[in-house]
Amino acid sequence: MPIGNLMGLYGFLVLVPFIIIYLFKPKAVDRVIPSLMFFMKEQKTKQKFSFLRNILTNLIFLLQLLALSALAFSLAQPYLMVTKDASLGDTVFVIDSSASMQALDNDISRFGMALKEAKARINGKVSIIQASANPIIALENGKQGEALVLLSTLEPKDTSTNIKGSMDLADTIFEDNKGRVIVLSDFIATDEKDDPLISKRLLNSKGNSVEFVNLASKADNIGIVDLIVQKDITDVYIRNFNEKKETISIVLIKNGNEVKKQARDIEAGSKEKLVFTTLPGISKIEIKRKDDFMLDNVVYISSPLKERIKVLLITNSKPKFLQNALEAAGYVDVQVAEPPIIPDINHDVVIVSNVNRDELLPGAFKDIKKYLEQGGNLIITAQDGIGEIDMLDLLPVEIKGAGNKSNTVIASKNKITRDIEFGVVSKYIITALKEESASFLNAEDDSSLIAYKAYEEGNVVYYGLFDGDSEFKFTPDYPIFWNNLVNFLLETKDISDYNFKIGDRPLIDKAGIYKEGSKNVAYNLLDEKESDVSSDRAEFSRDMADFVSKDVKEKVKLDLVTYLVVFACLLILFEVVCIKFRGEI
Repeated sequence: MPIGNLMGLYGFLVLVPFIIIYLFKPKAVDRVIPSLMFFMKEQKTKQKFSFLRNILTNLIFLLQLLALSALAFSLAQPYLMVTKDASLGDTVFVIDSSASMQALDNDISRFGMALKEAKARINGKVSIIQASANPIIALENGKQGEALVLLSTLEPKDTSTNIKGSMDLADTIFEDNKGRVIVLSDFIATDEKDDPLISKRLLNSKGNSVEFVNLASKADNIGIVDLIVQKDITDVYIRNFNEKKETISIVLIKNGNEVKKQARDIEAGSKEKLVFTTLPGISKIEIKRKDDFMLDNVVYISSPLKERIKVLLITNSKPKFLQNALEAAGYVDVQVAEPPIIPDINHDVVIVSNVNRDELLPGAFKDIKKYLEQGGNLIITAQDGIGEIDMLDLLPVEIKGAGNKSNTVIASKNKITRDIEFGVVSKYIITALKEESASFLNAEDDSSLIAYKAYEEGNVVYYGLFDGDSEFKFTPDYPIFWNNLVNFLLETKDISDYNFKIGDRPLIDKAGIYKEGSKNVAYNLLDEKESDVSSDRAEFSRDMADFVSKDVKEKVKLDLVTYLVVFACLLILFEVVCIKFRGEI
């Protein structure tokens, strides 16, 4: 038997004085017997109990000898190496929390079945790992009660899965200990590198037991597997995962109302493309069909184009021509603000036109700058004394002086300037274009009359025509120009920045519309492999049948000190009972 402390064997030396004390016999003492009758009575009593007394005397000696020996041996810290089944140790549950686990089987989701199976297998200390695209440890070495409470609160995510990564995370929880890993999943692998069998071999090699619980089953599903959102149209790709042709209805919905409806026959296992108009704002496309995986029946779409465009016109002169030109579009709402009072800026476009420098509060342009940094749009119109106004670094041009009459020259044909006749200007401001700015319209001396630059997340346009001294405001092109300019600023935002697949950005694990700054951003599953819930993964079960692993055993150290001390205490207790029986206490 191995021992942990050789010096502890010296504890047996206590037995030497103990045995010597028992070997020492006290000298007999003579006594006078008062009567023959008493002698005869005493003799009978001795004969009657002498055998029992001898046994008890020897038994007390043996009990004390064994008790002292046990205590002395405990000082040597003896132990045994015993074989233990690893499956009886602590438990780590790897619970697949990916999108496919929301598939139904007899009205119960696979995730719900996983939680039920986990509750039935709880043993020892419990750890729980949610296996999704980014695995997380929901509970580490918790009590069984804690695990039961947590399992009742877990919910699946709308992400892909990562079983191998989750099992590798389970390996870090065990450290030097051994235990069992129970993987509850439908084993839909969305990544070629996600091979749980590799992690199983690794865990087994370290003395851990691994159990796979396959929750996959045959499921009925037709889902949206891809989405390409453009400014004008949206391409929707729908796949029939079933084994027969299906007829479905697909609906474009805006504000709860059906805008367009299409019907389509889709052959078994095939994928079809449908085209819908991209609506401004938030909309969704839905397959009007109930199946076992409803998550991929709906996709959300967000577009930066607005049904109503809110414009804030900051001015001290109330330019009626400009306001009327903006409102002529029919979908632009203009709010006029007269400095020093400027409301909170939450508008699509802000126009600063003919403001009085003395009326502007010191922090006015600081607020406008913050608005631009968050993705806002600013138009600054030319005015006398513009160089004396502290506009920070917002202007896309540098003010050089005053210019006289000049023809206008198109510097860049685009949505703003195309087919627009600006005519002749009777006055203008001589400017120099700043770095990273672009000019759309120039004077004859190359001074920029309309200039643009991107500023942080927003856009700034300088409009250098003096409407009060120009005939341009009387032409039919004037409202067209302002309509083009406002739409240009809003359309410069890439619509792809408003629509993402789950997994493209961190932290988002549920499909839907999210508010990000001034933008409404749509997130959708759009994972063809994750949507393929129709198979029962029989091929995975066959792979598991080929991969046979014996029950994993481990050698553990069984410390005998506690057992020896308890044994000694029991012997002492028994000794007290024997002495009580003799009548000595």
